[in-house]
Amino acid sequence: MSSATGLTWLLAEGTGAAVTTTFHRLELARWGGGWHGVTWVALCGLLIYAACWLYRHEARGTAGTIRRAILGAVRAAVVLLLAFVWLEPVWTTYWVRRHPSYTLVLLDRSASMGLTDGYRDAPTRERVLRFLNQTGAAQAELEKLSRVELAERLVRADGGRFIRALQQRNDVRLLSFADQLLDAEGRANGGAEEAKADGPATDLGQSLRQAVEALGGATVAGVVLLSDGGINRGDSPAAIAAYAKARDIPLFAVGLGDPAEPVNIRVLECEAPEAVFVKDPFEITARLSGYAPEGEPVRVELDELSAGGGQTARRLDSKGVAWPEGQAAVEVRFTHAAQAPGRRQYRVRALPLPAETLTQDNAAAFTVSVQDDKLRVLLVAGAPSWQYHYVTRLLERDRTIDLSCWLQSAGTEAVRDGDTVIDHLPTLPNELFTYDAVLLLDPDPSRLPEGWDRTVQQLVADHGGGLLYSAAPIFTTRFVHDPRGTEIVEVLPVEIGPDSDLLLHQLGLFQQRAWPAAVPPDALDHPVMRLAADRTESAQLWSVLGEVYWHFPVSRAKPVASVLMRHSDPRMANTYGSHVLLAVQPVGLGRTCFIGFDSTWRWRRFGEKYFDRFWVQLVRHLGEGKLLAGKGRVALRTDRPTYQAGEVVTLSARLLDSDYQPVRVPEVEVTVAAEAGSPERVRLAAEPDRPGWFKGRYAPPGVGLYRAVLEATSGPEQPATVSFLVSAPDTELRNPRMDEAALAVIASQSAGGRYVPIDQAMQIPDLIADRHREQVIRGTPQPLWDRWWTLALLVGLLGGEWLMRKRAYLL
Repeated sequence: MSSATGLTWLLAEGTGAAVTTTFHRLELARWGGGWHGVTWVALCGLLIYAACWLYRHEARGTAGTIRRAILGAVRAAVVLLLAFVWLEPVWTTYWVRRHPSYTLVLLDRSASMGLTDGYRDAPTRERVLRFLNQTGAAQAELEKLSRVELAERLVRADGGRFIRALQQRNDVRLLSFADQLLDAEGRANGGAEEAKADGPATDLGQSLRQAVEALGGATVAGVVLLSDGGINRGDSPAAIAAYAKARDIPLFAVGLGDPAEPVNIRVLECEAPEAVFVKDPFEITARLSGYAPEGEPVRVELDELSAGGGQTARRLDSKGVAWPEGQAAVEVRFTHAAQAPGRRQYRVRALPLPAETLTQDNAAAFTVSVQDDKLRVLLVAGAPSWQYHYVTRLLERDRTIDLSCWLQSAGTEAVRDGDTVIDHLPTLPNELFTYDAVLLLDPDPSRLPEGWDRTVQQLVADHGGGLLYSAAPIFTTRFVHDPRGTEIVEVLPVEIGPDSDLLLHQLGLFQQRAWPAAVPPDALDHPVMRLAADRTESAQLWSVLGEVYWHFPVSRAKPVASVLMRHSDPRMANTYGSHVLLAVQPVGLGRTCFIGFDSTWRWRRFGEKYFDRFWVQLVRHLGEGKLLAGKGRVALRTDRPTYQAGEVVTLSARLLDSDYQPVRVPEVEVTVAAEAGSPERVRLAAEPDRPGWFKGRYAPPGVGLYRAVLEATSGPEQPATVSFLVSAPDTELRNPRMDEAALAVIASQSAGGRYVPIDQAMQIPDLIADRHREQVIRGTPQPLWDRWWTLALLVGLLGGEWLMRKRAYLL
């Protein structure tokens, strides 16, 4: 018989239902007991004695000694029969119903219970060794058995001796729990899955309530909790103890695991651009945390996973880190250039340390979209300023950007700048929507066609394009008030105040003193503002670079905007703070940016690479929205790139026809498939308030990398694809230590429970009282004296006595 089968049989010995037994009893209705009963017995004895004495000494008749004895016995029987009738004998049926009490054994099967401990805490190590000796296990198994396997060993050792001891007083229910109650019928799971622990969270409060309520009001004599105390969902330990105390339930907690801080290096997250270009280096920042001895060398590797997210990996880079003392957080940076386009999945992995037993959180994966196409950028400028000159030359040199320029002040026969030369300003949607970003360097609003601003706004909000407006002294004042720029001004990340013109008049067009730009601390981590890999170095560079002469004063940044730069002149401030010089914000699918000054070209004197890096990063940031949303008429995206198991993925799709008009159908179908999995079809319903947009939800069945594909409804358009990664929840692994304090609170604050180390667990059955109840039900008494045979017997005895006396001449 397997251990699983044996334990199932053992737990089934007590069915748990109320057991009823029946018995019958002869009772005397008038029997009072005590002195009353003694008097009655004495009186009957006296009457019998008198009858026998009279028969013995009566001189009449010829009866011999034997006949006189028989007559005395008959007279005694009459006396006894009359006494019996007078006492009113009845036949009563009794039913005794036994209501069992229960001992609940709750076994924690959350993911942390699947860990194998190194037992750095010496007292705990000794206790576990003693427990292994008690159960006949070898000491070599100490660091091989997981926490849940130790719990299984306690429950099953010696043929279930622990369970049998509990059953001596109460019925036993063995239940498992994690984020909810498992195995509610009390049966053990079968096969090798018995020691499996993979619950996403630990919610003891809900599980305890469910277990108690499942008994339907039956008495709970006690609860034995086998857990590491890592309660990370639901009620607090004090609230759990209060619930048990209110119901007079003692909780006995057996701690499993090591209370010492485990040696563990955890990869918290990896930060990388969502979209990059082929052969263009990009930076990956991995954030690690954990505990390790001071100076312990930690090796961190960057791998590229095989197509589809499999476990086959190609080593890209490796770095060593000397771990700081104890609990610490460390950043490791890699630089990589993808050599081919497509969705690439990478993994940062910290190699396990010699004393590290928790390795499930040593790696983190992320996905990057590698683009083969260049960013198509349209630059529109009102006049050939220094800003225009240096920006156009920079973007023309960048191999990831395809630049087209439209200088409004140039003549009709002038040769235009840019990689792709244009002979007119793109105005139609099918012309303008092919661009990823539009850069407006102080454009002349009088030279813009009517409605062009609305088309630009649609490019940004509906198609994911980027928009930059850079202010300058020549045209900005007119542009912000001109109707032909209204739609553009509305999507900028700043609000133009009514006093802007007055401030400009007071300041004048020319400033002799340069003020350094102030970069807020939280802006240093923005992808546009990273001038160096180190944050501190970036801050030092910006303190030198960002000198500002003329600027266009705005009222404030919009609520969703990110302010990247402010004026440092204390006079350049209002009720909303210092004037905003640089800000970005999302608008629909795209992004917009506002630069409130025209002197970034002056930064080149401190180093041309800083000017170049700022502008390339800014243009890529603006064009990234189009890359992620999809450049074509078909676009597909998810609400985020990574999910945890159990979370729902929201899929959004956009479909346009060949004229870039919204496709109007009730729904579209998306094909979703995991690695080596069968494809599933997911229906996306049309959004009523967003023509051409469709939305739906998908519940991934497991972990892994998923790929969703949306085909175009017409034309030769390429299908849109998006990938997302589903990983196992890490809630259980964030703090894997055994929480003895929580277990002690749960036990000690309940109704008479206590915390018990694992080597003393066999004492628990003696601590739980037998609390079963018995209910006795008495049936209706059935009289025995008021029967025909009672009268017949009395008449027969009296008649027989009379006849015998007559024949013996005793009458």
